[in-house]
Amino acid sequence: MSKNILAPITIFGLSTEGYRIASSLSFFDIQTTLVDENLNVGMQLKNKILARFNSIAALLEDEPLLGLESMEDAISKAKCIFFAPKIRTHGIEGKSEISLRLKTVSKHLSKGVVFVNMLPMSYGGNREIISLIEKLTGLEVGVGFDYIYAPLNPKTNEPVFIGSRRMNLDEAVIETL
Repeated sequence: MSKNILAPITIFGLSTEGYRIASSLSFFDIQTTLVDENLNVGMQLKNKILARFNSIAALLEDEPLLGLESMEDAISKAKCIFFAPKIRTHGIEGKSEISLRLKTVSKHLSKGVVFVNMLPMSYGGNREIISLIEKLTGLEVGVGFDYIYAPLNPKTNEPVFIGSRRMNLDEAVIETL
């Protein structure tokens, strides 16, 4: 596998799950940016930084010098977006928060991006997310962007690969999951 097939990758969400994905990707030496959805800033994470911290809390507590970039730049240049925002509410409020975060990301998606949804969804939730992305970007799933639903198993770095809207997933995408 070429290490730069999917570089750069952006993880949208300063969450435990987002940090776990960043840590897993650092093994492949892929350019990875973790976006703090509240501050609208991307932190460029490298393997040597991630090796020093076992959690997002430890990283933020130590405040190491990280390369920063705007959220817009981090999302627009990404070949793959992992959508893993920290959602603190449930029910209708949680659904509204997810929709708001998704709108923020969708504004900056580029054609050809692979969008990986890491959030557990209820029945019909993936179709709603795909429809919203299509509406906001003008891109069609499977043509202008690819969609993968792969929530993480609880307390692990292992996603449950449930499905995608693409016939031929790049081996590199599957290997990074």
